[in-house]
Amino acid sequence: MYQIYLKLLCLLLTQIGKAELCPYAEPNTKESKIVVTDTIPQTKEFLEPPITQKYENEEDILWTKDRKLTWDDFQAPTDSTMPKVAALTFSSIIYRRSCENGQLRGTVQAVFKKKKSWVNPNMKTDYHLEHEQLHFDITELYARRLRGALEKYVFDCDQVLEFNRVVSVFLNEWKKVQHKYDIETIYSQNMQQQRDWYVSIHMQLLDYKAYAMVD
Repeated sequence: MYQIYLKLLCLLLTQIGKAELCPYAEPNTKESKIVVTDTIPQTKEFLEPPITQKYENEEDILWTKDRKLTWDDFQAPTDSTMPKVAALTFSSIIYRRSCENGQLRGTVQAVFKKKKSWVNPNMKTDYHLEHEQLHFDITELYARRLRGALEKYVFDCDQVLEFNRVVSVFLNEWKKVQHKYDIETIYSQNMQQQRDWYVSIHMQLLDYKAYAMVD
């Protein structure tokens, strides 16, 4: 019955031109080469143990309201093949799931990967850092949106595929928004667009404050 409901929902979304929101959409496996990429652990370490409240890794930074990025966090070697790129933010939406009382439970976190993020030494300005911080803020926004969506679904423990398909909708949209942010700001060069994006993303973070895992 649940699968029939999802198929009917997809049919309705297609008819109104929102097919990309269909929970049966295939995951987008194409990674951005310039700004952001995602890491979705798929090992037993993440799928089977009970869910904890924090993702602990000394090489990662968990998004919090008060912990802003600094240039010291960009610890990967500068990519010499990309001389026009000021910095690269490698942020991730990491989700984990476990089976509890016959139902899947998920936790979602936004993290910044220090060992995969880099900065051109000649571009270490506060303005460029603000641009990179907003990439991380966008990742947190979509982590919150995904948490909110997962609260509205009930998945049996054998419905991993359905669970992942719902997740993929938000991961795909997250990647599109990250790319759109860079295009519209011309990679931070358009200052007015940069300000507009800052206001928009932070207003949305407030809208989804109820789904902040760490504030």
